[in-house]
Amino acid sequence: MQMVISIIFFVQLHIDIVKHPTFLFATLNKECYNISKIYTFCTQNEESEMAITLRTLLIETSNTYHMNILAGSNGLDHSVSWVHIIEDKSISSFLMGRELIFSTGIRQKDDSWMLPFCKELQKVGCSGVVFNMGPYIQKIPQEVIDFCNQADFPLITTPWESRLVEITQELGCMIMENRNKETTIHNIFKEFIFNESYYEYGISALQQNGYSIDQKYTVLCMQILQDNSDEVLMRQLSVRIEARVRHAFSGNKSAFFQLDNQFVLILPGKLWSDDKNFVEKLLHIMENEFNLKVSIGSGPEGLPASKLSRSYQLALKSARLAERLGKGYMFYEETDVYGLLAEIPYESVLKNFYNRHFQPLIEYDRHHNTDYAMFLREYVMAGFSIKELAKNTFLHRNTVYYKLEKIQEIMGDNYDLNLWKEKMDLMLCMYIEDLL
Repeated sequence: MQMVISIIFFVQLHIDIVKHPTFLFATLNKECYNISKIYTFCTQNEESEMAITLRTLLIETSNTYHMNILAGSNGLDHSVSWVHIIEDKSISSFLMGRELIFSTGIRQKDDSWMLPFCKELQKVGCSGVVFNMGPYIQKIPQEVIDFCNQADFPLITTPWESRLVEITQELGCMIMENRNKETTIHNIFKEFIFNESYYEYGISALQQNGYSIDQKYTVLCMQILQDNSDEVLMRQLSVRIEARVRHAFSGNKSAFFQLDNQFVLILPGKLWSDDKNFVEKLLHIMENEFNLKVSIGSGPEGLPASKLSRSYQLALKSARLAERLGKGYMFYEETDVYGLLAEIPYESVLKNFYNRHFQPLIEYDRHHNTDYAMFLREYVMAGFSIKELAKNTFLHRNTVYYKLEKIQEIMGDNYDLNLWKEKMDLMLCMYIEDLL
């Protein structure tokens, strides 16, 4: 309902501008905040979105409206959430980020306003600025060009003859059309993960959106390691992180969405087994730009869409394992024994195996205030070496022998720590403990 109201208002505003040109500058700054609030309310209630990039918008419209990039071309892959016409930087506090801003300079006396204007827009996260060249903006100062180049903040010009009403209307339609398409794709990939029976319908829908039936994918799971109880904040973060990830990864067949305390990225093809720069860059972005501590895990590389559900589960296990081992990320191909254990579909199997070896000790420790379960772990970590175990625990060898004999007594007559089978089982238990 709110989106319908905003569109009706915007169309009516265009009609009034055509009839009364001065109406634009008298009322637009007053009303654009209202449009922004309504629009933002609607988009924030979407689970996530993949916004169209500024580069794409320019490719589609530059010839028609003679829009030229003057500075900041390195920022053309910024995503664009909406377009606004603004003549006063004081309204920037109402912007939500990723907007493309148009300005005519009609309210300004000279060109001294342009540098502070651009700095403020860049500071609040706008995607770029378009100056309508004409009677009020006849040239762009060099200091403005230098700033935009240095900040990778796109500065675009369009001649006075190009009507801003037509430009903003066309760009708005392109943004909405792209959002609808990307939302559909997001939902398809989510269904692949949570509903395997959806495959036949979903793959047909992907084909209609330009995806190949033979396309292979890799799932990347980013698990947030801190409190994330604020659902509104998480949705806002999801939109911002998605835009940043899209900028970092240029592939246009990727999908990104939020699932509880995770951000899931589905990438075409294989990942970077021999090149970890991308994942390290993701970690840097999450920690330094969004102040989020995360662990990242990948699923098996290059699986078909029909296997995305399993790939997601393994990516999540890789992320949890990375957290458990104190690493920022872990590729599935690096999980070794962990990967073999993770392929077991039922965690109850692993838990039962682990409990057979440690549950009796855990129960004994609980009732007698002892530490035999921990001591057994130390024994495994010492490579089953009595000498190394005594050194690591600062205990006399006789004490070590006594505690190991006590462990065998607690576990029962059929348990023999000298058998390689028992030692192999204990080593597997250490892997299972990390995995669970």
